[in-house]
Amino acid sequence: MSLLNQMRIFTRVAELASFTGAATDLGLPKASVSTAVQQLEQALGTRLLHRTTRRVRLTPDGELIAHQK
Repeated sequence: MSLLNQMRIFTRVAELASFTGAATDLGLPKASVSTAVQQLEQALGTRLLHRTTRRVRLTPDGELIAHQK
């Protein structure tokens, strides 16, 4: 998957604070959304999201990436 698509997916996850919501909104399987975010994190060399079973929150690096225009 291209870096551009990974960024688009990450941005939607960040906006909705939900992998499931982003997957539904983008018409993608949840596993594809999760994989795209993981690949983006690997490419950038940093964690972008704090994940728990109940919550998704941006890390400080995730805040910087998500709010770039």
